[in-house]
Amino acid sequence: MRKYNCEYRKKLSENISTIDNTDALVDIFNIINLEIKDNFSSNSNGIFIDINKISDSTIDKLNEYINTLAESKEVNISNG
Repeated sequence: MRKYNCEYRKKLSENISTIDNTDALVDIFNIINLEIKDNFSSNSNGIFIDINKISDSTIDKLNEYINTLAESKEVNISNG
């Protein structure tokens, strides 16, 4: 059984989409890419990943990284 349900994953995706710091977004992509390798789509609108295919352990890493960003106030992250 998965630790994070679809609703949680959707909220995480929405929070990531509010990040406007390019370096932070590259770091987030690199965390995800360690698991998914080349299993993503990209076009002029950005990079697209099926967040439902990401493991719980990768989501834990993303949460840790995003929380660190929020605490450092280096980027604005919506918690809405």
